[in-house]
Amino acid sequence: MRGILILLIFPVLLMAQDHELDTIQEDSWELHSLSDYFSKGKIKGHFRTYFMATNNTKDLSDYYAVGTGLGIGYETAVYKGLQGVISGFIIHNISSSDLTAPDPTTGVLNRYEIGLFDIEHRDNKHDLDRLEELYIKYTNNDHTLIFGKQFLETPVLNAQDSRMRPNLFEGLTYEYINPDKKINWGGGFIYRFSPRSTVDWYSTTETIGLYNSLSEENDKIFPESKGVVYGKIGYMTNKFKIDLWDFYFENLINNSLLTTTFENNHFKFGLQLFYQRSMVNESFEDFYYKADHSSGYLSTMVGYKFNKGIIKAAFSRISNSGQLLIPREYGKEKMYTTMPRERIEGIADANAFYLSTDLKLSESIDLRTSAGYYDLPEPTDSIKNRYGLPSFYHGVIDINYEFHGFLNGMEAHLLLTHKLAKADNIEPRYKINRVNMTNFSFILNYHFNQSKQEDYHGHK
Repeated sequence: MRGILILLIFPVLLMAQDHELDTIQEDSWELHSLSDYFSKGKIKGHFRTYFMATNNTKDLSDYYAVGTGLGIGYETAVYKGLQGVISGFIIHNISSSDLTAPDPTTGVLNRYEIGLFDIEHRDNKHDLDRLEELYIKYTNNDHTLIFGKQFLETPVLNAQDSRMRPNLFEGLTYEYINPDKKINWGGGFIYRFSPRSTVDWYSTTETIGLYNSLSEENDKIFPESKGVVYGKIGYMTNKFKIDLWDFYFENLINNSLLTTTFENNHFKFGLQLFYQRSMVNESFEDFYYKADHSSGYLSTMVGYKFNKGIIKAAFSRISNSGQLLIPREYGKEKMYTTMPRERIEGIADANAFYLSTDLKLSESIDLRTSAGYYDLPEPTDSIKNRYGLPSFYHGVIDINYEFHGFLNGMEAHLLLTHKLAKADNIEPRYKINRVNMTNFSFILNYHFNQSKQEDYHGHK
């Protein structure tokens, strides 16, 4: 893996040495040879430096980490709708706390900072490189087909980018979007995964439990699954949008989601309805999903838009029928009440309340402040609270600054979050890295020959 970037860069430089790298040519008639197909492509890149620190309550361990990385990619020109893309990323642990040592009081390992590196090999500080994109894309008018290793952003399978690198997915995806028509659709088949905080690629069932690699969950016998088939159909007007999603994980789970939004010049409303049921055979009764498992949630939002931003209030309710189980390695649940540095996946019978303000302070500065209250079952109730998370209050300050002029392509991001337990008397093992703690992150990104919209890992 160490040589991935060399392999990426060397042939690209050879192809480019006698040709000026230009933007991708959309008109295939301009390409006269295979050499043109490659030389008229472009190199893209991304530098990322990330500082993170966690301050727990006294008598519990505090942590910090600084990581830096470089990604290089190459996109061919487009010929008769066909384009090839390849990219890789290498990360270095500049400095950090001992992320291999359990907290002396609780025996709990570091939760947040290890996510910048390799959660499977906590002592790995240098060999942190990954082949990321490797795909062929075919575009025909409003139809796009991609096969290979790629980024993906859906309500269940998504980048969940809040560390050095995001999730990646391997498979076949399709999307139809026509701005002049009201209906859009898409779907795909995903069969391999490379979750954030890892450097390898895994099968569907191998992926489940990677973030709990030292727990007994990882030792259980899992049913075989060839992958996930998902589909989406949507309808959209200037003010109204509705999407229906379905994700079928063979022999594991089926997730269905209905989302709808309505907005005008002053108000925005949103509603999400989610339902899941198990596809697991009864012979795997000890698996992550039980044979009789089902769960769901409702999430709703109302917002008021004004000249510099929007104020939003939201509420979510997870049903009492069972834990909401969306493996964290696949992505992050996208409720309207979801906030950075915590999630309520793995919980049943829960309520979440949320309030936020998004402001565009200037051409360069975006500010979001948000607060939430999460009313959860007791952390000792393993039937309803899988990860032992106490009820808590949550506050976030989120600032993004985009540079212009000579530093165009660079952005700085600051994220400060604090979680406070509702109850006073909580065992230390339920507090550490969960509540009564502050997490601080500062991220510096620089994209060249690439906008952050092209890259799911430029933010948070």
